[in-house]
Amino acid sequence: MQPVVSSPRRLYRSANDRILSGLSGGVAEYFGMDAAWVRLGLVVLVLLGVGAPILIYLLGWLIIPQNPRPSDLSRDRLHRSQADRMIAGVCGGLAETVGADPSLIRIIAAVLLITGGLAVPFYLIAWLILPSRAAAEPPHLLPDRM
Repeated sequence: MQPVVSSPRRLYRSANDRILSGLSGGVAEYFGMDAAWVRLGLVVLVLLGVGAPILIYLLGWLIIPQNPRPSDLSRDRLHRSQADRMIAGVCGGLAETVGADPSLIRIIAAVLLITGGLAVPFYLIAWLILPSRAAAEPPHLLPDRM
């Protein structure tokens, strides 16, 4: 009986979980986490001026190959909602992901805005890095636009 030899995991750029190059999606898939957290970490490093995250990202884009297979995007991921949105769907998507009332998330964002303005940069960054999720209704139930 031959022992089963598994091939080592490889780091790829994601073919379908991407905003620019798919690098954040690939890193997230490699570590088994949501790509939004990798993107958020990258943005925080850029804003704090820690290291050279932009240079590392560009090198990764050039060096790391694209995954020949599409990523499994079926798990519930942090996203912007299209069904429950006021501006860009950030609060609605966060509420859908964690299973909370969207009004509660919006109240927390308003309190953060009033007490120090922290909600504005967070909201803008989330608007840029979170993927949009379409409404949960099947396409055949959506109204036709003429």
